[in-house]
Amino acid sequence: MNKGQIFSIDMLFAIILLIFSIGIIIGSAEINTYNQKQQINQNNLITKTIIGAEVITNSNEWKCDLNNTHLPYSINMNKFNTTNFPLEKIKEKANLTKYKIRISINNEIIYNENIEENKDLIVHELEILTCTNQTTFNELKECIDKNENCPNELISKKIFKLEVAK
Repeated sequence: MNKGQIFSIDMLFAIILLIFSIGIIIGSAEINTYNQKQQINQNNLITKTIIGAEVITNSNEWKCDLNNTHLPYSINMNKFNTTNFPLEKIKEKANLTKYKIRISINNEIIYNENIEENKDLIVHELEILTCTNQTTFNELKECIDKNENCPNELISKKIFKLEVAK
């Protein structure tokens, strides 16, 4: 009878260890799955931010215009403002309606939704051209070729920054 009791206690101890091991393996798998989902969400946010910046800087609604030729990666600063285009319209155009955004040009904030600095914040910068009024291609060419009669507002190179957070 003593041998039977020892066998039962050994068997019970083995079953407890087996259940404990299975629990650790399942917990580890759940953590791994959660981390993979977080990485996928982070990658989606990065992609949406890059595409949003591309859409905003290539929109015909506020691009710099040279004789009805729209410059890619350009923003007319007279048109691109909260009066002409409210934040919601910008977010809708860039397909970022579910997110908070901040847009700045050369560190001057144009649009701001009070984004908290957190791990979900994605920042994308582009080098763009900005202008403040319409000009002709010939005026621009003269400015480039002769380097004279080039007012700063004609066309200048600046850094466009789009920040997106959940």
